[in-house]
Amino acid sequence: MLNDIPALSLLAPTDSVDSAATANVTQAGRRGNSTASHQLELRFRALLADGCEYAFPCNAGGHVDLDALGARARNDYFRARTLVGRDFAAPTVQPRIPL
Repeated sequence: MLNDIPALSLLAPTDSVDSAATANVTQAGRRGNSTASHQLELRFRALLADGCEYAFPCNAGGHVDLDALGARARNDYFRARTLVGRDFAAPTVQPRIPL
């Protein structure tokens, strides 16, 4: 289950997109993983107003393909999961926000 998790986009509190994170999402789609269309994302919303949010492409079950993530994105994913309840709300599956 832990290994069933794809790529990341890092969103600032204003929902502006971090271009480095966007590159990770694009590269994961080019690798031909099963979520290449990236229609859904697993989103970790910040509990604090000045915190950042994380969004990772996922399937309908909320599973993210860890093998498709770069090292930074994978670390961000684990950080967000670890800090649910402290810095982030429980993740939700939702339609991907267009870049």
